[in-house]
This record gives sequence, C-alpha cells and structure tokens, in this order.
Amino acid sequence: MGIENESRITMARLSELPSGTREVIDSACERTGARHVFLTLARHPQLAVRYVRFGLELLGDGVMDDRQRELVILRVAWLCRSDYEWGHHVRLGKRCGLRARDISRIPQGPGHPGWSAEDAAMLTAVDELVHRRCVSPDTWHLLARGWDEKKLIEFLVLVGHYVTLAGLLNSIDIAREPGVEGFQAPAGKATEEPNEAGSWPTPFR
Repeated sequence: MGIENESRITMARLSELPSGTREVIDSACERTGARHVFLTLARHPQLAVRYVRFGLELLGDGVMDDRQRELVILRVAWLCRSDYEWGHHVRLGKRCGLRARDISRIPQGPGHPGWSAEDAAMLTAVDELVHRRCVSPDTWHLLARGWDEKKLIEFLVLVGHYVTLAGLLNSIDIAREPGVEGFQAPAGKATEEPNEAGSWPTPFR
C-alpha cells in the first residue's frame, strides 16, 4: 500500500495499550521500523502479542540464513502484491547481504539465470506454495539434498506466515511509513505483468 492511503483499521496508540502488550509492540517497532503494522495488530492485544513474538522468532532466531530468508519473503511480497512487505524487506535484505542485482531479479522469479541452483530451487518452492499450496516432488527433492528437516519445516512456515501477513496488509490497506519505498518496475521481464494501466502490482481494489 502507498503512504497516502487511509487504512481500514485505525492504528492503536502505544500509550493506550496494556503494559505487557505495549512492551512487546514497542520493541517490535524499534527492531523492525514497521510501526504501522504492529500498531494496527495491537487493536487485538492478545493476538498481537502472540503473533508478533512468533513472527520475530522467524525473523531473527530461525535456522535459515538471513539472506535466504529475505529472498523468500521478498518473493512472497512480490507474488502477493504487498508493497508494504516488499519495502520493509528490501531494507532488511540489504542489511543481510542482498545486493541490488539480487533484489532486481526477484520479480523475474526462479528462472532468472543469475540464481544459484539452491536459490532457484528455493524460489521455485515459494512459487509453488503461493500458487498451488504444495511443493512439487521434484522441487522438494532438490531442497532436501542440502536442507535438513528443521530447515524444510521452517521454510514452509516462513512462506505461510508472510502470505498471511501480506493478506492482512493488503486487506486492511496498511500504509507504508514515510521513507519506505514500495514496488519499483524491474529491469527485464517479470513473471508477473503490469496491469492494464501500466503500473506495477497493487492489491485487487
């Protein structure tokens, strides 16, 4: 969502939250910079605390390496048309070692020749999960050659989590914070085409 949109659910005020919820939400905002989504989630304090802790566990304490995790999230964001998710994870991805050329080819998908075999298999699995809700046997075999069971499970949960988050962001119309960039038209052919108006992916509204 762009920074100019009015969200369907108004953000909570940090000062009005119960103390336990306030501490969790404030810490998440400081850690990620994603204040708008966390303060919106805080409209449901009990759920927000559990959900935010779960998300931060995936974000910082998982078994996937940081670079691969951010590639996965950015591909999900692109496929799900979540420019909020995209903008924040471009920033986080750069901190984790993603280069500009890595980010620029994410819209072109796993078929881009610049990916390693492992990255291509991982991005193929993302596409299969988003579009078909199941990793194909061939793709699973490629991943399982180098990943243990913990990493395979975490990957599946990671994709599902960020698909869910993209749906929440798009449906509530949560606006990006000032300074957080949204989608940019990619160099080369993307696996998803611009819409009839010629603009790049936006949710269905």
